[in-house]
Amino acid sequence: MGGTDAKDILGLPKTPLHEKKARPQKQSHRKPDGISREVHALTGGVAPPLTPSIDVTHLKRPPPPHEKVAWQWLPIYSSARKDDLQLYRWVRVVNGVPPTGDYSFAKYNKSVDILKYTDDEYENHLTDPVWIKEETDQLFELCERFDLRFTVIADRFPLSRTLEELKDRYYSVTRALLRARAQSPSDLANHPLMKEPYDMTRHRERKRALSMVLSQSRHQEKKDAEILAEAKRITEIRLAARRAADLDVSGNENIGLDKADGGPGCSVSPSSNSQLPATAVAPSTLTMADYASTLASLRMVYALTGGVAPLMPSIDVTHLKRPPPPDEKVAWQWLPVKSSARKDDLQLYHWVRVVNDVPPTGDYSFAKYNKSVDVLKYTDDEYENHLTDPVWTKEETDQLFELCERFDLRFTVIADRFPLSRTVEELKDRYYSVTRALLRARAQSPAELANHPLIKEPYDMTRDRERKRALSMVLSQSRHQEKKDAEILAEAKRITEMRLAARRAAEPDVPANENIGSVSPSSNSQLPATAVAPSTLTMADYASTLASLRMLHVYLRTYGLEQMVQAASSAVGLRTIKRVEQTLQDLGVNLKPKVPTKTVCDEHLELRKEILTLLNLQKQLQYKESEGSSHREGTYAAMPDTPKDRVFASEPFSFGAERPIKKEPKRKGPGRQSDTPSPAHKRPRKLKASDL
Repeated sequence: MGGTDAKDILGLPKTPLHEKKARPQKQSHRKPDGISREVHALTGGVAPPLTPSIDVTHLKRPPPPHEKVAWQWLPIYSSARKDDLQLYRWVRVVNGVPPTGDYSFAKYNKSVDILKYTDDEYENHLTDPVWIKEETDQLFELCERFDLRFTVIADRFPLSRTLEELKDRYYSVTRALLRARAQSPSDLANHPLMKEPYDMTRHRERKRALSMVLSQSRHQEKKDAEILAEAKRITEIRLAARRAADLDVSGNENIGLDKADGGPGCSVSPSSNSQLPATAVAPSTLTMADYASTLASLRMVYALTGGVAPLMPSIDVTHLKRPPPPDEKVAWQWLPVKSSARKDDLQLYHWVRVVNDVPPTGDYSFAKYNKSVDVLKYTDDEYENHLTDPVWTKEETDQLFELCERFDLRFTVIADRFPLSRTVEELKDRYYSVTRALLRARAQSPAELANHPLIKEPYDMTRDRERKRALSMVLSQSRHQEKKDAEILAEAKRITEMRLAARRAAEPDVPANENIGSVSPSSNSQLPATAVAPSTLTMADYASTLASLRMLHVYLRTYGLEQMVQAASSAVGLRTIKRVEQTLQDLGVNLKPKVPTKTVCDEHLELRKEILTLLNLQKQLQYKESEGSSHREGTYAAMPDTPKDRVFASEPFSFGAERPIKKEPKRKGPGRQSDTPSPAHKRPRKLKASDL
């Protein structure tokens, strides 16, 4: 009987401790329709997303019930192939009907029509001083074979030509053929090779810029992104200020004319007798736009400087606008202007400052900036006799001189307007060479052109290109590179000052082998023993000095001397070094060179190596002689008929002060026995420094 039954019999209440606790019921989630049981178990009953993550139209649809699809191994026909090779592939066949027509990938087989030229066309139009006909033929053969894939062409080309040179030669020949075969220039007006000719210099610059961008570090990329973001913010601020200024001055007439049309602050009057309109804009009404632009500039300066005030005043008070004297009455009037820079009869007007009702007279103030250049002209006979050039034709030279006269030798604009692909340097070189040739041809004597600037300082195209390249390198330097260059220059300046101070304190009888710290590897100047040695500097300064000078391809004399000493004492012992030095003294050679340049130190080190080789050979020869003498004595002693009075001794052969080797006692014959055993052969002793 249990405790619960006893409590029931006695009528005792049941305690809640013995009652069974009710288990919490699990909440069951009903699986929604359309979702498999596995997916519902993985998602835990979470509702599916509102938008489907996969577009059902992209899924593979089952074929319709009336289509019977099968895959068969069938032959294919491709129009891209010119041979009779039969190819096969798996083809999707629907209801037993295989697909017909051309191979689907044949449409991607594109070929390029390469122009052909004859020998006469090459001689008349395609000659080039850098390329010969055989190279051009090979280039066009490879272009036709590989469909202008110039990377493959450059790899297969037998000569050392760059990718840009191959492209430039191909497109220049193609353009020349098109011009020679065209009936008129209008036929080639819309041709892509004429509208956008290939520019080798620009292509190389593009690759160089791309290489610089791809080789940037993360720090540089982050820095560039910050600069671009700051520039974008400044541009947005200025645009917003300009929009606000445009809203303030809307409805007024804008004034302003280019300098080429008469100067700033001018507007064109429709007739010479037109009066000032009622809504004309005075200069004082433009202060809102100027104020907005100035405000944007000040915000930009504040953002760049962080609001720090300059130590020195940035504006000179003497340059500020002063009020007019009290006896002057100043007014602004809309008056006609006369400019000697204009050759037509166009009447221009602008605002004029009138003092006491007396308008200013004379020429327009900006007419003095209208400068023109006198471009020389040449005749056909002069061109044929003095100006012919294998790279330039007469038509190109005529176009160049026409543009030079039109744009006043602004070669940047001329290069932009020139129809052919010529660089600024090539245009300059052609213009100045033609001008010099004309001056020489027209001069009565060479003395007339002695002081002419074009003759005294002729244009050098190579030097101009090198100058631009160096300027581009300087302007493209990072701050780290500029800081490094400044450190190198400061270090070189410090070394130069050290040398100058040492030279002032030097005496004429100081031995030359004590100099240290000189920079020039070819200088014969001597420094005193009190010169600043690298040991007096810190190791960091000395290492920085050596690294800086190596970047400038300059080597310290002490640097070459230290290299020599380290190389001479790295693989041999102290006794051997002493023997080598003794040999050098015997030969009359200084232990340290008087002029320890890198070349002299290398030769000195080579001499030390040869002396060391000689000493090693002498040592080996002495050892072999000793070993040979020992073997000869033992062999003759073992023979029974050897005379007793015959002695085999080594001939005296010594290097320096060699000691004679002791003879060992003669061995007895095999039939004799001696009470005292013969001493064993001793190992040859090591040589001392005094032996050689």
